[in-house]
Amino acid sequence: MTRLNWSGTSRDGLAISAPFAQSVYVFHGATLVGSINTTNANVRIGVHANTNWFTDSYPGSLASGELNSASSMEDLIVGAWDGGSNGGGAYVIYGGSPTGTTITLSDNSGDVNMAGLSAHIFDNPAPAVDSELGVKVAYLGDTKVGNGPGDFAVSYNADLTEPGSGTIADNKVYVLRGRIAPAVGTVAFTTLGANDLTIQEPATGKTGFGMMIGSISDQSGDSFRDIVLGSNLSAGGKAYIVNGSKTGTVVLNGTSDYL
Repeated sequence: MTRLNWSGTSRDGLAISAPFAQSVYVFHGATLVGSINTTNANVRIGVHANTNWFTDSYPGSLASGELNSASSMEDLIVGAWDGGSNGGGAYVIYGGSPTGTTITLSDNSGDVNMAGLSAHIFDNPAPAVDSELGVKVAYLGDTKVGNGPGDFAVSYNADLTEPGSGTIADNKVYVLRGRIAPAVGTVAFTTLGANDLTIQEPATGKTGFGMMIGSISDQSGDSFRDIVLGSNLSAGGKAYIVNGSKTGTVVLNGTSDYL
């Protein structure tokens, strides 16, 4: 669940995920009176039966914030574990005022109904069966000045007992920056770029790395907002503050990479 304002009113609304219904329900501000349920949602975001990437995607973790460097509207970030070929990923629905009550997602263009909005899919760049990228997503604000109004992070399932989880390949967090929404009415794929960041904890095993993600004002003096990551299943527990100016791949094995 996350706050989300798509109504343009002064009151925040809510987005609530229903993973096994493969749906996200959006409730506009000023309509949240009494009990809320799927029948009184203002917008339902679902999946078309004729799709490949979304077939086994289960929307769970949600976040919201301004990501699109060409718009000032709030965007919805959705973690989708088991998306793609079970490797998982995340998708962003770029905000505005939907023109209908239903948004239907698909990677087949003829089956898409975006109700006047658009979306990006971030597919797992290193897929493995049940590695489950997208178990956690977070909005970070702008961690690298000049790359757009806001960034978001996506992490793996690094603390559960699924096959493939808790290995060094899963102890990663991806930070995506400076995305511009695709054309209205479309769903497009986005991949890691030169300004993006991959953060890896060197420890193997189920450390819980990336299950807690946030950002903090500049701590290192480089004028960039910094990234906070938890590793709660490590011996004694750990928290890292990663310099926001980093790009490429950072392995957290030296204090030049974290504070």
